[in-house]
Parts: sequence; structure tokens; C-alpha cells
Amino acid sequence: VPLSAEEAYYWAWSRQLDLCYFDHPPLIAWMIRFWTMLFGHSVFAARAAALVSHFLTVVIMYFFTRRISGNPPAAAWASILFTLTIFFAVTATAIIPDAALFLFWMLTLWFVVEAMRAGREKYWICVGVALGLAALAKFHAIFLALAIGLTLIVSPRQRRHFKSPWFYICVFLTVAVIMPIFIWNALEGWVTFGFQLSQRDSLSSWSPIYMIEMIV
Repeated sequence: VPLSAEEAYYWAWSRQLDLCYFDHPPLIAWMIRFWTMLFGHSVFAARAAALVSHFLTVVIMYFFTRRISGNPPAAAWASILFTLTIFFAVTATAIIPDAALFLFWMLTLWFVVEAMRAGREKYWICVGVALGLAALAKFHAIFLALAIGLTLIVSPRQRRHFKSPWFYICVFLTVAVIMPIFIWNALEGWVTFGFQLSQRDSLSSWSPIYMIEMIV
């Protein structure tokens, strides 16, 4: 199956690497560039990042679910159902930013669970790096960051992390990892943020039909 127009768009990015791009962070282009350097410019090489990302996401989901449930069969079913869900199955074979987002989103969740366990606060370092990589994949990672912060706020048992230096190291590392986005936008007049916050929303996000599609 040939590359779709969207996939070809990101492949074109990989031919001209940069710190960020007009409508998305740069990680997808960097990943395509890595695999095409290994295997040459082909459909398989361009999509290899999606295939590997999906495989790793499923593996992480299995061990993450087993860790929080202590139930290996439940963990296996979680991974199987994730793979069989149509949307995720499509992103496993399409080189779009979502593939990397799911990988680092799941990795961030795993590290957050570990960091919240008593005596394992150093895992906030891993959270910072993983969350930063998720944001380099797609801006939707901001919702994950907000969810983590809200969890710490509403849970009396977890508020202790606001007193931990490891949590603030996490914040620093997240900002450091996504710094290429800010550097590029500072040089280009903040066009990415302008597009995401105004133009894209005015075109689609406030459309009733768009909202109904998203809810479904």
C-alpha cells in the first residue's frame, strides 16, 4: 500500500530535518529519518517507526497492566484488545505522529505509577523524559501532563510529591526535552502555537459536527 498524502507529508519533513514544523512537533520526522537512514527510502522504511512504536506500546501496556493489577491474563487481554481496536491497528501501520504519542504516553503512565510508590520518587526523572518525548510527538501530551498534575492535587496521599525535589527535576527535564519546539517557534514568530490555538480551532474544533465525531 503506498504512502497516504499525510504520510508523504511527514516523509518530506524527514528529508529536511528541523527543530519543529508548522503544524506538529518534530519527533515524527526524526524517527522517519532514522529508519530511512537504515533501510533507504521505501514505504517499509518510512513506516518502520510506526510498526516498532506500536509493538513497544503493546509490550509496555502488558507489563504496565500486570504491574498495577497483578493479573497476567488481564494484562494480556489489555494488550490484545488494544491491538485489535481499529484505530490503534491503523496507527500501527501508518506513519503519523500518533504512533509515537501512544508509545511515550504509555511509558509515561508506567513511570508515573512507579514514581508514586513509596521510596521510588527517583522515577520522576523517567517521567520527565518520557513526557517530554510524548510532547515532541504531538501536542496532545499536554492533556497527560494536566492529568498527572490534577492527580497529585486531588489525592491527599500523593500531594507529598510537591515537596519532593525529584518532581521538580521531572518538570525541568520535560521542559528541556521540548525546548526545540520553543526555540524554533521563537525564531519563526510562534507560528505553530498560533495555528494550534487559533486557526485550527476556528476551522474545526468548534464545529458541532466535529465535536460529535470526536465524542463518538
